[in-house]
Amino acid sequence: FLSLPINSFSLISELTTSIYVYLFQDGVSTLSFSPSGELLLTMGNNEMNSTIGVYKWRERRLLFTATLPGLGFYDCSFLSSDNSFGIYGKDLVHFWTKSESHEPYRHYRGSTNLFPSQLQMTSIACVDGAVVTGSTSGALWLWEGRVLVKRVEVFRFPITKLFASSAGLFVSTQDGTIHLLSKELALQQRLDLFSRSDSHDIETLCWDTNQEKLLVGDSSNCLREMGLNSASKFVMGCHSTCHSALTDFTIDTLNDNIITVGEDGFVRKWDK
Repeated sequence: FLSLPINSFSLISELTTSIYVYLFQDGVSTLSFSPSGELLLTMGNNEMNSTIGVYKWRERRLLFTATLPGLGFYDCSFLSSDNSFGIYGKDLVHFWTKSESHEPYRHYRGSTNLFPSQLQMTSIACVDGAVVTGSTSGALWLWEGRVLVKRVEVFRFPITKLFASSAGLFVSTQDGTIHLLSKELALQQRLDLFSRSDSHDIETLCWDTNQEKLLVGDSSNCLREMGLNSASKFVMGCHSTCHSALTDFTIDTLNDNIITVGEDGFVRKWDK
């Protein structure tokens, strides 16, 4: 685990300074804060041999690491507590759990017998204690424990990203639309981030609990924010100075920082 100071630089936004850069082995592609906000889950960007790490974020201390050989893993998320998290790859879902905070995480493979073999999973999240995964068919799948039990919602386009929040479950689809589902997984609202003349793919999204706004990273390497009843607005051109496309970001709600990761595998903390 390596920490490298870098020079500050200005951006066209209120977020003006990148303080540190962190690198873990082959780099990082995906991030997820735990429900308490104390732990940061990272997943490596080597698709053939994904390394996951759990960090005590504010202490910059690695608590747990594991390596999974396979054909690619694409998303990771803490689940109902700091003691459980899951990652998925193609048609595979893996879970790590522990009973007490001082114990090591134990690995379990999820049972996906109901999942059609021709489909691919795309994202994982946990809303109000229920684990859900999205898929390329546009179907949302519900889990009980480590077992896939049923399909609960179907969208017209492939699901690209899930994010669970106090507002409900946000689901982005390949047409650039974001759907808000209730904690009971009923469709509540549709959010159109882009105009038809300014369409981009949604790469990742996150709910800012402090501001009660949705932050969205798109394929133009920009971060945008929007309220549930307001139009989106530009926040910053992310990683343009670093020459590295944005792959994921999350919010450090305890310190109100944005944490990003790019294709170069580096994790960056952005201060206001």
